[in-house]
Amino acid sequence: EWEKIMEYWDYVNTDMNVNVDVLPDGLPNDDSLCITVLGFALNDDGIMKDELVGRLQTALASAQKYPNAYVAVTGGGTAKNNPNAIEADQMAAWIIANGLDENRLIVENKSKSTVQNAQFTGNVFWFRNIFKMVHILFLLFFMPFKTKSFKSLYYKSKYKHMQ
Repeated sequence: EWEKIMEYWDYVNTDMNVNVDVLPDGLPNDDSLCITVLGFALNDDGIMKDELVGRLQTALASAQKYPNAYVAVTGGGTAKNNPNAIEADQMAAWIIANGLDENRLIVENKSKSTVQNAQFTGNVFWFRNIFKMVHILFLLFFMPFKTKSFKSLYYKSKYKHMQ
């Protein structure tokens, strides 16, 4: 598994295609696809930042393009002055209010870092055991780090469950 992680690391830094606004054509048009939206720190008062809303807009456009795909939102409480504001809960409310069927939604609302995003959603994906493809939406500046981190921890989570 470690070799796969390192190969993927190289791929992300050199050849990975970056899509903006919507997922590319040619992905599975069934329930084996999961569009995963990583959280983004909330404003101190608990309101979502524009970056996070942008990710959700991309996820919604992608979910409309792939109407059988699931959408996973992940992120815990990060609002400095509002401990009741949870990233994933707000993301879920936004995407449902904007048209996603709640039966297609997976909410992971405990993670507070990219590492925990990968660990906790990896566990959800493993137990569901239906996803063949997971696409992750996040800020492009952090793409190599987050993609490597998420994929590495996902493989580690998968390996742990196989033992």
